[in-house]
Amino acid sequence: MEIAASDKISMLPHRVSLHTEHLTSLTDYISLHTKHLTTLTDHICMNTKHITSMNDHISLHTNHLTSLTDHISLHTNHLTSLTDHIPLRTNHLTSLTDHIPLRTNHLTSLTDHISMNTKHITSLTDYISLHTDYFSGSPVPTTEKRTVI
Repeated sequence: MEIAASDKISMLPHRVSLHTEHLTSLTDYISLHTKHLTTLTDHICMNTKHITSMNDHISLHTNHLTSLTDHISLHTNHLTSLTDHIPLRTNHLTSLTDHIPLRTNHLTSLTDHISMNTKHITSLTDYISLHTDYFSGSPVPTTEKRTVI
């Protein structure tokens, strides 16, 4: 069954209309895909910015941890120095504690020595006085005993 030429001509507007609707649908479809791609591009851009922000945030935290590690290291060094310094101070105080009785003993010895020398000088003075009295003709006391050291 063949279609007459007049029927074909009469069907042309309907076929053009169908093709126009198909082209409109394709255009809408392409437009939707374009919008979808634009949305995907925006989404990728936002995710890239988010990843960059996260990287910056991680970098800040890394720097903060590095600073904290340096700070802890400084405190550890300070405590080590203090720990080394404390025995030195303790030794110094022990030395001072040992030195004080030695100085006290030395001063006691000096005091005793001065006292003995004073007694010796007193005895010498008495001895000289006796001899002076003897040679000058003064009477020599006989009841008084003198101790010469």
